[in-house]
Amino acid sequence: FAPEPIIQPNGAIHILSSIMRPVLSSATEAEVAGLFYNAQESCPIRHTLEALGHPQPTTPVQTNNQVADGIVNDRVKQRRSKAINMRFYWV
Repeated sequence: FAPEPIIQPNGAIHILSSIMRPVLSSATEAEVAGLFYNAQESCPIRHTLEALGHPQPTTPVQTNNQVADGIVNDRVKQRRSKAINMRFYWV
């Protein structure tokens, strides 16, 4: 007999697919911009769920770019102040 497959109760509930309007000059900036837009899109969903009585833990966000991860988590400092748009630091 094969074991029963493990069913995970939660999964992706929303997927964002869009073209970014600003011109991005590097892969790291594009990755940080993607993190910014995804996090910005998740805020209304989180607030709605909390208003309906479903408290939400912190939302995990993944990236495959180590430099973008370092910039977002304050482990890497940029050398040029305007290399990445400052609004992306909201993440």
